[in-house]
Amino acid sequence: MKRFVRKPAISCLLIMFVCLSLVEQAQTQYRVVDIGSTIPGSVLSRGLTINSLGNVVVSYNFSHQSSMSAVWENGTIFNLPVDGNRAPTGIDAAGNVVGTFSGNSWGWIYSGASYFAVPEPSWHSPDFFYATSRALAINDNGLFTGAISGLAPAGSYPAFTSATEAYSAIKLPTGQIVLQRLGRFNDQSTTGWGVNELSHVVGSAGPSNQSTPVLFRAGQIEELPKIGGPLNRGEGINNLGIAVGFVSSPIQTGGFYEGSGAVWDVRVPGSPQLTQIGQLQGSNQSWLYDINDTGIAIGKASLFGGSVSLWSKPVRWTAGEGIQDLNTLLDGKSAGWEITEVRAINSSGQIVGTARFNGSLSRAVRLDPPQDSKIRTKKSLGR
Repeated sequence: MKRFVRKPAISCLLIMFVCLSLVEQAQTQYRVVDIGSTIPGSVLSRGLTINSLGNVVVSYNFSHQSSMSAVWENGTIFNLPVDGNRAPTGIDAAGNVVGTFSGNSWGWIYSGASYFAVPEPSWHSPDFFYATSRALAINDNGLFTGAISGLAPAGSYPAFTSATEAYSAIKLPTGQIVLQRLGRFNDQSTTGWGVNELSHVVGSAGPSNQSTPVLFRAGQIEELPKIGGPLNRGEGINNLGIAVGFVSSPIQTGGFYEGSGAVWDVRVPGSPQLTQIGQLQGSNQSWLYDINDTGIAIGKASLFGGSVSLWSKPVRWTAGEGIQDLNTLLDGKSAGWEITEVRAINSSGQIVGTARFNGSLSRAVRLDPPQDSKIRTKKSLGR
């Protein structure tokens, strides 16, 4: 009797472990959604950013035209009006798109079928030519961030300085942009690179070759830990208080600094904790761009030799699984695809990026995890 009681128990345990293993494996397999092939006449395309509905902002080229931008919604392309060389950087749940003119001259927001520049009222004076702004990220509620020219002392000409300040801003239904400057850090320029739904902004302070990662919240600027190198930046932050970005070491390879993707736990104000994600298969630089509320972060890992990049691979990181090559996490129906770049991840775990299919030219793609197979995007473009 005993021998028959124990075997089913062991069998059940084995089945349970196998099932758990299969579930874990399924959770890290992605289906490639080919966006590029749905863009009429497109020769090559690139996925730039994504919102919570799974709508993707892309840039693409015809054989005879320069780059254009569009919003992809479940197989349908809505072109953004051609008005100068615009580079989109973010999209909110309502379909409002933010970005920057080529050359970082003026930031902008596209809303209600119109573009709005991101200046302040004083920019309408003759010396507005001296001012610059960038719009670099937007949360689902329409709050966006970036950098804007600093203000010179009253009576100065021009009225702006070469230094910049991070800001947070929102566009009102009237079209007015209400902007709040977030301040400079140790008298250095600041830039906001990412913003969450709590209006917390993560970014950097100082020039790009001597920068410090910082967090803006509750009217304060907090310095985030680094590891001794000169190139550091906060890129994204989720709603649970986990920020991601890059920290460099003092080791320089040609014109590039070695370093690691950074994960900062900033849940306790004034006590940020840094985790380095490490390297992927011999890389000497890893970098994280974005993280969602389930703790999945995306970015890249690269190997630099001398002054050139020898290779770069898209990566996924979680606290439990560490750093992984995204190309090893594609499902069986995505055979033939090579993911070359990823840029953002949404709350559902959908990832936007760029890929090649059997050696094709680059195409914009969305990577869908299994649990999102029934998700359908909704039309939300501000038009």
